[in-house]
Amino acid sequence: MNLTSAVITERDRAFISYSDQITITQGMQQQALALSQGAGIVLMQEDMLPIYPSLKQAGVLLVYDTGWREDMSLATMEEVMRLADWYTPNDKEAMQITGTSNPLDAARILAPFFETVVIKLGKDGCLLYKDGQQTIVPPLKDLVAVDSTGAGDAFLAGFTYGLYHGADPITCAVYGNITGGTCVKAVGCLASYVNEAQLLQLAREMAAY
Repeated sequence: MNLTSAVITERDRAFISYSDQITITQGMQQQALALSQGAGIVLMQEDMLPIYPSLKQAGVLLVYDTGWREDMSLATMEEVMRLADWYTPNDKEAMQITGTSNPLDAARILAPFFETVVIKLGKDGCLLYKDGQQTIVPPLKDLVAVDSTGAGDAFLAGFTYGLYHGADPITCAVYGNITGGTCVKAVGCLASYVNEAQLLQLAREMAAY
């Protein structure tokens, strides 16, 4: 059983969660490995770490996303980040992990792990960092944020949509900014969203400016 309560204020929101403790067995890991065969993209969980080397060898794209934890650091997360092809932290998470005070410095420290570093910047869009150069992918135009609950997962949906369709990192980030930005326009995780046609149309409009 999982029970989560969202606490939303004018400045921020937080989650209080209770989950039954489930021990992940080797059998569960092997079952997950079998179910992942033939997948193009797999979203990673740390308790499934042993199955990822074989999936990576088979050409599966491994995408890692995590919520906030007080113990986030390179030391506690290095193993999973070395296996991941893509990691999508927000700016606070990236700075916590790297012990830095701004997203660009965080990106520089994360760069040895990834071909392209991705850091979500909330209302400021998304930072991509590759070969010593940063690119800021802008957010939706004239975006008015009402509630940020679910925005990270919504960004991930758009970003992985782009990966699945072979898009370049900037286009993937554009898709993520659209799905994440649309999510924050209303209260709750599912009150505001785009379908595929709307996503692609908004991406074309964003490319125009």
